Amino acid sequence: MYYFLICFYILDYCFFSNREMLMQNDDLGLLLGTMDPNMLTDGTPVDPAVLDDWNSIFKQAPSSDQEFIEVIDDFLGYYEKNEGFDFPFARKILKQKETLNYVKTAKEKAFETCRKYNY
Repeated sequence: MYYFLICFYILDYCFFSNREMLMQNDDLGLLLGTMDPNMLTDGTPVDPAVLDDWNSIFKQAPSSDQEFIEVIDDFLGYYEKNEGFDFPFARKILKQKETLNYVKTAKEKAFETCRKYNY
């Protein structure tokens, strides 16, 4: 769950740092709505299938933050290919240096969320 949460917080950062553009031309907001651990009282994603999808793509701890960004990009690619989502801007934002720099903060948020819900 920890790595899923890091993914969520990184994608959430991508969305809110470019919200105006992404709300009009990208499906990232829809995906985030299904992933959000704070919508339900037990801290699970709104749609449990999204966690299953993540677990089918995420096989091992990444060796670097850059590798983790690549896994998240693969996750978005899976949703484009198999679920009809479109992330023309989110995938570009994900690969920006600012997003890579945010990974440390996302890890801290994920850790706190794990503690909050006792994962």
